[in-house]
Amino acid sequence: MTAGFHMPGHAGLQGWPEGLRGGLAALDTTELPSSDDLLNPRHGGPVLEAERLAAEYWGAGATLLLTGGSTQGIQVMLRLACGAGDSVWVDRYQHKSIFHACQLQGLRPTYGEVRAILLAALDREEVEADGELKAGSDPAMKLTAELKRLEKNSPDAGVYIIQSPDYYGRQLPLRTLARELHAGGRLLLVDEAHGAIRAGSLRDRRALQQGADLVAQSGHKTTAALTPGAWLHLGRSYLAAAPGARAEARRYLDLIGTSSPSLLVAASLDYARYALLDAEPLLAKKVRKIDSFRAQLQAQTCFFVPETPAYGQAWTDPLRLRIHGKAAVNGPELQARLAASGIDTEAAYPDHVLLLVSLYQADEDLDSLLAVLRTLEPSAPPAAAAETASRVVPSLTLLDRLPLPEIVYNPAETLVLRRSGQLENIPWQQAEGRIAMTEVLPYPPGVPLILPGERVKCETLEVLETLIEAGINLNGLDEESGLSVLASM
Repeated sequence: MTAGFHMPGHAGLQGWPEGLRGGLAALDTTELPSSDDLLNPRHGGPVLEAERLAAEYWGAGATLLLTGGSTQGIQVMLRLACGAGDSVWVDRYQHKSIFHACQLQGLRPTYGEVRAILLAALDREEVEADGELKAGSDPAMKLTAELKRLEKNSPDAGVYIIQSPDYYGRQLPLRTLARELHAGGRLLLVDEAHGAIRAGSLRDRRALQQGADLVAQSGHKTTAALTPGAWLHLGRSYLAAAPGARAEARRYLDLIGTSSPSLLVAASLDYARYALLDAEPLLAKKVRKIDSFRAQLQAQTCFFVPETPAYGQAWTDPLRLRIHGKAAVNGPELQARLAASGIDTEAAYPDHVLLLVSLYQADEDLDSLLAVLRTLEPSAPPAAAAETASRVVPSLTLLDRLPLPEIVYNPAETLVLRRSGQLENIPWQQAEGRIAMTEVLPYPPGVPLILPGERVKCETLEVLETLIEAGINLNGLDEESGLSVLASM
C-alpha cells in the first residue's frame, strides 16, 4: 500500500497523460529554434504564447514562466517594486523566502498584522462576497488603523507584501487592503504560492481578482507542473501604469536566476495551465470524495478532520485536510505511523497531521488512508499540548498568536554582523532578550519563528519549547551548539 498526500501537485505524474509521462526526457533540451529562450523569447515563439495563455487564464496583464519557484518570483516582485535599501511593509508570520529577499536586497521591513485582521473578518462573517470588508465593521476599522500605524512608523514604504493563501489553504479577503494601499500610492504584492487553482468558491477570490499588483504563484505545489515551476503575474492596472515592467522583470530573471533555465519545467507549466481548464469538474468530484472520507473517518475511527465554519469554507482550499485525534494526538508520531503503513503526508505539528490532496491522485488513496487510520489509536502529545482538538479550525496557528518582535537590526545588517564574527552560541532557553543572528523555523511550512536581527521574546521561546517537545523538525537550531545570537558587548 502506497499513497502520498503531499507536494508536488501532479501526484507522481498522475496528472499527466501516459504519452507525455514517457516523453519528459525529450523536453529537457537547450535553447533551439524549436524550443525558444525563456530569457529572450522570440516573437511568435512558444514561450510568449505560453505566457499569453497563462495571463489569460489567471486574469493578469502579463505573466512570466519561472523555473526557480515562487521564491524567484518574490525576489523579482520586490526588485520591480522597491529600490535597494527601501522600506517595505511585511506581514511577519509568513514564508521565509520573503525575508530572504529583503535580506538580499537590503530592504528595511516594518512588521504588520494585516493577516490576523483579515482572518478575524472571516471568522466574524464581516466580508462581502467580492472580498471587501463590510463598511463600518470592526475588522475594517482595525485595518485602517493598522495601515495608519504603519504609515506613521514607516512613511516611505511603497509596498505591502503578504502571503495568501497560507499553508492551510486560507485565502485572505484582500480587496479592501488593495484599495486602501492604492489610495496611498502603494502596491500590494502577494505570495500566492499555494493558490494556483482557480476553481470552485475561490475562482474569483484569488489575489489578482481582488486587486493585487504583483503575484508570485507556485505551479508545483497544487497543479500538474514539475518542481520548481512557478508563474509571476503582473496585474492589469499595474502593467498599464508601468508598461515596461514585463521587460524589466525578465531582466531580473536573467540577473538572479540561472543562465540555463529548465525548458522541461517551463513546458510543464504550460501543460499544467492547460490541465487546469478541467479544474472545475475535477475539484467537484474530489470534494465529494473528501466529504465521504470525512464522514467515514468521524464515524469509524478515533480521528477526525476539523470543520471550517460555513462562512469561511468559501475562502478555504477544500483539498487541505488536518487529521486530529478525538483524544489528544502527537502529530509527528502519527505521521511516522502512517509512513510505516505506506501513507506519506505533507507535514506534522504538535496536535495534527496535514494532508494535501491532489486534483489528480486516485480516489483509492483516500480509501487506503481510511483503512490505515481504522487500525490506529491516537497517542497523547506532551502535557503542554494535551487538550482535545477543537472540531473547528482555528483562524490563527501557533505562530500567528505571537506578538510582533522588535527589529533591532535590518536583515542585511545581520549579514555584516555575521561576517564580523560578533556571534556566540547559547542554549535557546537562555535567549530571552538576546538578538538572534540566525533564523529558526519549522519546515515545512517554512514560516520563521525567529529571524536574524530580532530580539527574542519569552512568548517565542514558549512556542519553541512546545515544538521541540512535540518532536517537530526545526531548521536553524543546533541541539549541541544552541542558538546563534549577537555577542554581548
